[in-house]
Amino acid sequence: QEREAARAVVPPTRLERGQPLWTLPDDASVLQGHGVPGAVRGLVRGRARVVKTLFPAPSRVELADDDILVLPALLPSWAAELWQARALITDSGGALSHGAILARERGVSAVLGTRSATRLITNGQPLLVDAERGRVYLIPQHAER
Repeated sequence: QEREAARAVVPPTRLERGQPLWTLPDDASVLQGHGVPGAVRGLVRGRARVVKTLFPAPSRVELADDDILVLPALLPSWAAELWQARALITDSGGALSHGAILARERGVSAVLGTRSATRLITNGQPLLVDAERGRVYLIPQHAER
């Protein structure tokens, strides 16, 4: 049932002999949280940039074009990094949190309050962020082609 539900949300990434194929393998995990849709509707694909601790404050962390910022929470000292991120995922926060307000202001898709993102997501892991439904799909490293 979970795989069929994922197929309803995630568009096929390729076609083979006219048949749609999804890259979500059976061992893909899904995190749930409060979604904040960004300026770009639909799924946001990228690679995780996991920051396990918020202290000390960043001295300009450089993010790649496809980096999705994964933080315990979005503190004011980390707000500038949000401007470079493709999407935001946090362990804590909700619809009225500082992270949600900044994500809406900037137009960045976000899923907040997952409770375990910084523990379950590894740095560089491919992700699909569905901010409209408040879901983060963790794609195992071996599944990406």
